[in-house]
Amino acid sequence: MRRSTPTILMACMIVMIIWMTCLHAPIACAQSIQPAQSAQTLALEFELESLQTIDTPGYTAEIVGYSSDLKFLLSTNALWKTLDIHRVLSLDPLQLETIDFDPDEPDVEGVWTINEPTSVAVHPTLPIAFVVALGRSITDEGWLFGIDLRPESLGKKRIMQPIGLHPDCVAVSPDGNWLLIANEGEGHIDTPGGVRAVDLRTLTMDRRASDSPLPVTVLDGLDELLDTPIGDCEPEYIAFDPAGRFAAVSCQENDAIALVDMRQSLPKFAGVIFLPYGSQPDGVAVLDQITRLDKDGQTRTGCLVAAAEEGMFDRYGRWLGQSVSFTWVDPNNLSAVPQPMSRLDVRPIINPDKPNKRRDPESIVMTHFAGTPMAILSIERGDHLIAFDLTDPKEPTVIGMVKTGDRPEGLTLIRHPEHPDALYILTGDEGDEDNFGPGSLSISRLRLKN
Repeated sequence: MRRSTPTILMACMIVMIIWMTCLHAPIACAQSIQPAQSAQTLALEFELESLQTIDTPGYTAEIVGYSSDLKFLLSTNALWKTLDIHRVLSLDPLQLETIDFDPDEPDVEGVWTINEPTSVAVHPTLPIAFVVALGRSITDEGWLFGIDLRPESLGKKRIMQPIGLHPDCVAVSPDGNWLLIANEGEGHIDTPGGVRAVDLRTLTMDRRASDSPLPVTVLDGLDELLDTPIGDCEPEYIAFDPAGRFAAVSCQENDAIALVDMRQSLPKFAGVIFLPYGSQPDGVAVLDQITRLDKDGQTRTGCLVAAAEEGMFDRYGRWLGQSVSFTWVDPNNLSAVPQPMSRLDVRPIINPDKPNKRRDPESIVMTHFAGTPMAILSIERGDHLIAFDLTDPKEPTVIGMVKTGDRPEGLTLIRHPEHPDALYILTGDEGDEDNFGPGSLSISRLRLKN
């Protein structure tokens, strides 16, 4: 049942009051937060350093993925419409061998994806990568591919099936049972956005691309959740709770993050985080084991949902968003009111002398490293990474900031068994905004100070 306008306004007012209270009354809000880390952890010091930026043979790189078992680095190539596969010979220093799948061509060619690939994700246990690509036009369905990563059959397509209009992101659940795909729709009434779930529970590596399509479920209720006509819903990016209980889906044009319950027989929408007007969240991330105190003094452990808010111009010519925000949610009660923790404008961090210059936060990842919760944020128009310490999610602190290649788009974390004291951060750098390339891959390192 569609909500009435007064109800919508009241809900928006409540969300804004919560945001303003938490952002401008730090003493009152701090009482409700209980960091789960020890005093010893609080004393740790980290350093973030840029190691290397290398040009890609494919002339552009955007979204990146990594197979830790097979040591393959994957990057989408919008120019040549391929998934480029790089064998990692060394991580520190970064040395790559890009696999050529068409020796007859003069340049190194990746795995062809028919049209522009928009996202890639690696299965947690099977040697397969999932790629989504656009259709031929805005009203044509896009494609889902499953690419074999085994050395003896590297690049062979195991899945090839239509997957909805304008697929913009693919993510695989931590247990490997589900794919979630965000169909952006691009704001056209004839191209409704939505989220599709692909059942992987019967997937085996002897599958052929010509086999029957994998089962797909279209998740109902996004329009009711956002109180927006389905043609105006624009899912953008998907991130899973590390424990696999739920997924967060950024809806960029709707200033919202939809929450998908993954513990039912089929995934279903179960909650929503509404962000301030003009936030336009792009990348999202989820981190578990975050503890806080209720008003009654009860300790509750839940998750942080982070959003890279790309923002938009308002009618006065000002940039809204341009921030990173952190919200606490209860994974066992996704319909409960989410608790805003903090929201930081990244522009003064990058350029204190130009605090209003557009910077476009793009991708974000979160992890626990050396007992400390932290977030890594890529800044597309600032060509930087920023690392945050989230020991107190009400007051994130900047660990460091480093330069990347031109316009970092995708972002992934790599833990290397030979370097257990370090966390490696890799970005796919899109290159010049008006022309393809030169794209690059950049690697940075976060580690404890000696």
